Amino acid sequence: MKSAQMSTFRPQLEGLEERTVPTAVAATFAAAPGIFRFVDGIGWQQLAAVQPQSFAIADDGSVAASFASGGTYLFTNQTGWRLLTLAAANQVGIDDRDRVFASYTGAGLFRFNNNLFAQQLTPVTPAQFRVSGDGGVAASFTGAGLFSMENGQNWRFLTPFTPGDFAVADDGYVAASFGTAGLYRFHEGDVQLLTPFAPSTGGLAIDNDGEVAADFGSIGVFEFEGGDDTGARQVLPFHAQQLGFSDDGRLVGNFNFGIFEFNGTARQLLPLTATQIAVGQES
Repeated sequence: MKSAQMSTFRPQLEGLEERTVPTAVAATFAAAPGIFRFVDGIGWQQLAAVQPQSFAIADDGSVAASFASGGTYLFTNQTGWRLLTLAAANQVGIDDRDRVFASYTGAGLFRFNNNLFAQQLTPVTPAQFRVSGDGGVAASFTGAGLFSMENGQNWRFLTPFTPGDFAVADDGYVAASFGTAGLYRFHEGDVQLLTPFAPSTGGLAIDNDGEVAADFGSIGVFEFEGGDDTGARQVLPFHAQQLGFSDDGRLVGNFNFGIFEFNGTARQLLPLTATQIAVGQES
């Protein structure tokens, strides 16, 4: 894939307030191929005109992406697109140090450090994996269950059951949905049942305090308290196709009426629905 020049995506927002830590969102849209990025103070920009196979965004706006015909790349404001490997990753992730995580069929899961050196984290290719802002990883393996790893340390076994969906945050927090078995939170060897009901796929997020946001279709989005508390409250009466926590507990959602950010009040980032979003996680 050729490096793409940044171009402005027409439906921009105006008059955005300045923030110490901006919200960063990457998205794809059915009507416009490529990767688009939103950062506070800049608005929406097209980073690439080629549809990605997988993509992720860091809280500083750096983007990792794989392209079926072009390999695995890292985009930063300083360097633009940089090729990591000609092999196209099945899935990518990125942390707040711009380290890219990528899985490859038959080769396992790798982490590309800032000098582009690739470290193999496991020779087994995960079915799915998630990356936290501090470089923690949660990964599911078919027939083996769910595991986590904090910043390149040893893998920790969480459960022999494979989740339908899961999310990871700093300090080893993992939230996972197991269908009819319900929604659970894992942390430092503790396991908590948050609810016997399973959230919708993609509608699950967890922050650094262990607070979990989950979408339950027609009844809306609920937040479960962090720490040892499992109390829940409804925060939105709408169905979210995807959810993610940004910095300072800001919740970003992709809805059938656009992309919004919530933190006590609602802020519309775009009046269009994305096919997929990725949110820069708090660190």
